[in-house]
Amino acid sequence: MMKRLVSLMFSLIVVGSLLACRSDSRVRFDGVLDEFEAYWAERAIDFEALDGPLPLPSGSTLEPGAVIIWESLTPERLSDTGEIFPPAYQQAQARLRVTIRFEDRPRPIERTHLYTIIILPLEAAFEVTFISEITPWQTVLTVPSETVVTPPTPPLEDAFDLVGWYFEGTEIRADFSEPLPGPATFVAVWDDKRYDVTFDSRGGSFVAPFLDVIHSTTLEDVPEPTRPGYQFIGWIFNDMQGNEQLLVADRTLINQTIHAFALWIPNS
Repeated sequence: MMKRLVSLMFSLIVVGSLLACRSDSRVRFDGVLDEFEAYWAERAIDFEALDGPLPLPSGSTLEPGAVIIWESLTPERLSDTGEIFPPAYQQAQARLRVTIRFEDRPRPIERTHLYTIIILPLEAAFEVTFISEITPWQTVLTVPSETVVTPPTPPLEDAFDLVGWYFEGTEIRADFSEPLPGPATFVAVWDDKRYDVTFDSRGGSFVAPFLDVIHSTTLEDVPEPTRPGYQFIGWIFNDMQGNEQLLVADRTLINQTIHAFALWIPNS
């Protein structure tokens, strides 16, 4: 019983010593990190907007015996020595790990810390070109980096609807929901305006509508409804100015949505 008690007390002492050692190393580690933060603050280093080399302390005043090791986890953007490789037009994220080793104990203690750094692009803005070949029309916008582009509205065509903007030379449509990675040219894609022509026979037989009729075309044939006791005279509709017009096959240009009404006269 006594041996077990002694063994338990010894274990508690060992665990307590280890915890105290770890707590002490944590304090020392945090002290070195605070020293780094002060070092960068003196030099106005902004980890959220780095635009030049990042000076990396090689030692610690508080812990002169500590071994400091810097390692970049994104060497394509930041070297182990703090040299940056900025992107052309969009900011990039870099990750840097520091290892701090205390060797002044029988068993060295080592801890690491990870930094995340935003590296600014080389160019603060770039040009985006918009082209409409139908008009013809072109405009060039100077767009700040990391800005979502709002495409302009080209001169509208009576006979066409704008489908959208496509990357030049591709069939890829741009949605402009994210910042562009750099200079780009977009081409407007258009489609023929189309209209529906519907009919109200006013008591006569049903007449099916014409759907998706292309702008400025005519109807090859306009159906004639029937109605007992009446003679069909023709179809009439209101144009965009509110004037009544006759709908005639192969003559009336379809330049709007049309709802036509039948004209009847009683049989004599």
